[in-house]
This record gives sequence, C-alpha cells and structure tokens, in this order.
Amino acid sequence: MFSKISILIRTGKTVFSFNEICLNWCETDYNRASVKIHYYVKKGELINIRNGLYALNENYDRLEAANKLYKPSYISLETVLFRNNIIFQYNSSIFLLSYLSREIIVNGDTYVYKKIKDTALCNPLGIITGKYSIANTERAILDSLYTYSEYYFDNLNTVNWDRLFEYSEIYERKNLKTKIDKLYKKHNKNA
Repeated sequence: MFSKISILIRTGKTVFSFNEICLNWCETDYNRASVKIHYYVKKGELINIRNGLYALNENYDRLEAANKLYKPSYISLETVLFRNNIIFQYNSSIFLLSYLSREIIVNGDTYVYKKIKDTALCNPLGIITGKYSIANTERAILDSLYTYSEYYFDNLNTVNWDRLFEYSEIYERKNLKTKIDKLYKKHNKNA
C-alpha cells in the first residue's frame, strides 16, 4: 500500500488542487480530506501554495501552478514567445490567457492573466496539453496580436504561416487577419 504522498508523487504532477488530491486519494469525505491535507502541510510534506492549491515541495512546476490558479487558462504570450525565440526580451512573469484579466503574485512568482473571449479560450487549436496547457508558437503570436493593439516580434523565421492564417479564424476578428497580412508581407520583405 502506498502512502498518501507517494500516491501524489506517482502521478508525475507537482501541483494539485484540493479536488485532485481527493480524487487521487479516493477520498469522498471532504472534511476528512481537509484534515489529512492539513496534517501533511503541517508535517511539511505538502506546501499550501494558495487557498485550495498544494505542491509537493518548493521546486514545483510554476507553469503547472499557473494553469491551476485560474481555470480554464493556458500559457501563452511572452512566456511562449520567449521560449520559442520569437521575442528576445525576457520577462520573468508567466503570461496566460483566461476568462479574466488579473495579475497575482504567488510565492514571489508573478502570474499575468489576460482575458480572451470564450470561443477562442475554449478552442483547442494550437494548444498543447499535458501537465499544463500551453500555446504553440503560432497560437501565441495570434494571442499577442489579439491582446495588444501593437506588438513587435524579433524573429519570425520558424513560424508556420499556413497554421497562423488557419488559427486566426477562431478569434472572429477581421482586423486580426489584416495584422497577419502586414506581418507576413514585412517578414517576406526582410527575408
């Protein structure tokens, strides 16, 4: 029989909501689950990141936590663009798209949530899921063009333009296609 903490470790995740812990522990009594979680937090085997959100230790995956602070959400914008060498200026904040706009600080990490309309938020096109949900390069570019009135990209050499034009349909904005056309022409002029 596995201990309660080893059951969580075996999932491969580092961050858990209260409900996820209950599911993994097969605990249907929320009061009893709350007492057990409090016991493990007091013992130092779980860390209370935020109300209802727990980590196995201080080295938890910040991107995993980002997705669980507000749901639904996915990692995008500067976080993805920098990781994929589309922009070169580093920003330590983690940027996400969600149903609300909010900036929060949790354990010294800044999470910036930008609001996007539900039809785009809930469309899985260009979203990679696993331990967390994250936009691919093209989706992150479109999210940036949708979210900000102006946006500068340092390097568009790896962009799949066909995918970019295809994904643009989910935002239901005519001016977005105009922005992509301008970006495409500028990139090909400079290439």
